[in-house]
Amino acid sequence: MKAVKRILTLAAVMIIGLANAFALSEDNTVVENLGNLSRSEFEETMNETTEDEWIEVIGESMGEDSSITSFYQVTDENLDEEDEEMLDFVENNLKKNYGVKKNDAFISMVIRDINIAKSSLDGWMVLTHYDGKKYLHYPFYFALSL
Repeated sequence: MKAVKRILTLAAVMIIGLANAFALSEDNTVVENLGNLSRSEFEETMNETTEDEWIEVIGESMGEDSSITSFYQVTDENLDEEDEEMLDFVENNLKKNYGVKKNDAFISMVIRDINIAKSSLDGWMVLTHYDGKKYLHYPFYFALSL
């Protein structure tokens, strides 16, 4: 959970200097390696962390002046084309820039849009595990009022 808080703090710092975000840009993505975990350890961690805990972590990291206006896990049932493009982007970004090895776990914060006039931003938090053959993603969409 410490690594998650740290990456969300990095995302908050990144956001402060931006007037506009451009979807699926490496400049608007923060990634942290969470270490080496077996697939079962990764899935166990994901299954043990509640949605309320993820919301609390994001809220704490973005500061007391921000509030979460939307948060949900992206699943096969609600996955849309934009989500698929984002997951492809995350996977390609990890391959290209992070030297992914078997059993690596990552968290990626991808900022989709920042609206200064409305004091809001949205994007995805994606937890990813690579087992040496394929990637497993746990994507979450969030929107914040700043």
